[in-house]
Amino acid sequence: SLSIVKEITLNNGGSTEVLFPVIATNGETATYVLKAKAGGHTDGITDTIPIKAPDIYETVSMYGRITKQEDDVKHSLNISKNIIPDVSKINVFVSPSAFSELKGSLDYLVEYPYGCLEQKASKILPLILGEDVILQKGLLKGKSRQDLRTNVAKILEEFPAYFKNEGFLYWTGEYQTPSSYLTVYATFVLTMAKKRGYSVDNSVFKKGLETTKRFATKSTIFKNEEDWYSTYYKFLTLSFAHYVAALNGITIESEWKLVYSTLNSKYDYLNSGYAFLLKALSLYPASSFKQFMIKEVSEKLFSSMRSESGYVYFDDVSDWGYFYYDNVITTALILQALLESGIHFENDFKVVNYLLQQRKGYAWLNTHSNAYVWWALNTYLVKYEKEKPEFNLKVLFNTKELLSQLMNSENVSYATNYNITPSDFGTQSLQFLKTGKGILYYTMRY
Repeated sequence: SLSIVKEITLNNGGSTEVLFPVIATNGETATYVLKAKAGGHTDGITDTIPIKAPDIYETVSMYGRITKQEDDVKHSLNISKNIIPDVSKINVFVSPSAFSELKGSLDYLVEYPYGCLEQKASKILPLILGEDVILQKGLLKGKSRQDLRTNVAKILEEFPAYFKNEGFLYWTGEYQTPSSYLTVYATFVLTMAKKRGYSVDNSVFKKGLETTKRFATKSTIFKNEEDWYSTYYKFLTLSFAHYVAALNGITIESEWKLVYSTLNSKYDYLNSGYAFLLKALSLYPASSFKQFMIKEVSEKLFSSMRSESGYVYFDDVSDWGYFYYDNVITTALILQALLESGIHFENDFKVVNYLLQQRKGYAWLNTHSNAYVWWALNTYLVKYEKEKPEFNLKVLFNTKELLSQLMNSENVSYATNYNITPSDFGTQSLQFLKTGKGILYYTMRY
């Protein structure tokens, strides 16, 4: 037993804190004796208290991906002596999809009571872009292809009511004025709807595209908004306009250079603007200018990348003012831009992990975030997870088999763990052996 003596000076009627170092050894309870003496007076207590080990066993976390049909990946685990029996564990989670927990989580897209045009456009954008993936993955409960297309068509019929003069309104009404950003965004949604075979009001589409083209050509937005919104809003809208123009076969290299030069010199933190410019540039005809600038813009985006345990995101510290993109929208937009532009990005799956972690319940913070995140996720799914997975997986801790399983679209995830013992001290091996088509995603914590 451990005996410690401390001596203090205490005034009449006073109190003070006296601390003793305590080490809780293995066991369920601990007994201590506390004695006090002042002159000829003594007192003491004996008490037994339960030992409750903290349920915090994560010291290292790793999120990985295996894309090859046959691969053998090993990780070295440095296990210290400070383990707690029955608490210290190696926890492993594996899945053939980065989206194993998203079944049915798009239901809010068709059930939410949308009001303004931005909300309505954001409702249908994921349905337009991700129709095939939504159906393949079962992301909308009980919805057929016709159900999705009917939902989209109904909203598209409402777009003309929101067009006034040269642009789109958030709300209908006599005193509403067009929004530069919304005009570009609504024209983008109409563009993608046309490309997916939907019928749109051609008169309204042409007017919206003409205004979008003018923004890109003249490097200006609606005059009243230039006076009201921040310059970050203006150059985000101009960058977006260049992308929507390029989607419609309109490339304006001289003005693209002007917008890029202005961002580079005055608004270098506007990463969402750079993302739209990259997407526009990827649609331009092949040239040495295009090749050089794609490399430069993508390097700018990578320089704003931030990493934390298991995920990657992109900063946006722009001085937005009233209108703004948050880190979720900016991160989703940059991921989608890099994927769409064919830029090699080995951490793209970690960005997906970040976006999934940012959900508030089953969705993201607002309708615009939902639309941009699903745009990025759909692009990722089409690139990496279009084919159905079918592979055998083994997970070994040194030579001990922790998991042996056939992974496919029916067996969407598995979890296993290993209780660390004192004999495991030192450098150990955790091994993943995969054979077959599809992608393995794994999370390891210990």
